[in-house]
Amino acid sequence: MGASAEIRYNCCFLWVDVSMAVLTEYLSKLVDEMLDSGIFEELAEFSTQQPEQRRLSSSL
Repeated sequence: MGASAEIRYNCCFLWVDVSMAVLTEYLSKLVDEMLDSGIFEELAEFSTQQPEQRRLSSSL
């Protein structure tokens, strides 16, 4: 099969135009907030589920 010019999935490209220092600070705060809200525990629970359970609990 030849290569297709169509994109396989609907997508949106975002261009981030900030200094590395600003981006690093923003991402650091975002990760800290996610950890404080329990993302680590949520992912640990998700990783121990069987594949069928993952499909049922996934929001995708």
